[in-house]
Amino acid sequence: LPAGPIPGILTNYTQDLLFSMERLSLSPYQIRRLNSSDSLNFKVDDATAKKITGMTLQQLLTSGRLFYSDYRDQAKLEITTQPRYSAAVDAYFYINQTSGNFLPLAIRTNQGGSVIYTPADSANDWMLAKIMYNVCDIWFAQWEHLPRAHEVVHLVYMAAIRTLSDSHPV
Repeated sequence: LPAGPIPGILTNYTQDLLFSMERLSLSPYQIRRLNSSDSLNFKVDDATAKKITGMTLQQLLTSGRLFYSDYRDQAKLEITTQPRYSAAVDAYFYINQTSGNFLPLAIRTNQGGSVIYTPADSANDWMLAKIMYNVCDIWFAQWEHLPRAHEVVHLVYMAAIRTLSDSHPV
C-alpha cells in the first residue's frame, strides 16, 4: 500500500464490526458455525450474553447464530531464540438477530486464569483481547497461506514439468 493503510482502517479500528469482518475476509478458514448438537467450548454467562446479543449463549447455539474460532493449538508452539508468547485464544462470534451483522461475542485468553473478555468489558480490555486474537490470526494466516497458495500450486507445477513433453502447449 504505497499511500499507507486504508483510511477506513485508521478511523474504524476500534469497531467490532470491522474486527469481525476482517475475520471473514482475511482468514475465514478458522471460523466455523456451531451446530445445535455441538458442545460449547467455554461459557459466557447468560446476563452478559443477553446484554450483548439479546440472547443467551444456548439460544444463539440453538438458533444457528453462534460461531467459534480456535487458536489454542498455538499454545504448543516452541520458540527457541527469544521465548515470547502470545495468548492462544479461542473466541465466539454471532449473527445479530436485528442487524444481521456478524459480530464478536467473547474472546478467551487460555493463559493463567484464562480470562474471558467481551464487548461489555472496558474499551481497553476488549481492545487487548482483540489484539491477542489478531496475533493468533496473523500467525495462522501466514502458515495457512503457504500451503494453500504456494505448496499446492508448486505440486501441480512440479508434476507438469516432470510429466509433460517439452513440446506440450501448456
